[in-house]
Amino acid sequence: MLPFVQRSLETGEYASEDDVVFAGMRALREVKQRHQSLRDDVQAALAEIDAGLGEPWDVDEIKAELVAQLDADAAGA
Repeated sequence: MLPFVQRSLETGEYASEDDVVFAGMRALREVKQRHQSLRDDVQAALAEIDAGLGEPWDVDEIKAELVAQLDADAAGA
């Protein structure tokens, strides 16, 4: 038995080897679904760019916004 499975059983996290495998398969399915969703989002964004709907990014503006957000977060902490 794999050490991870053994530890999962010993700690009581899972009741059986099958439970460990099923949980792993569920997690894998969720990751694959998330990856597909991200791929779909990227394809949609690329289609918008190809259609001329994209807007150029101002890197300095983005950086300033992120720095301001980090400063606000730090001030609130």
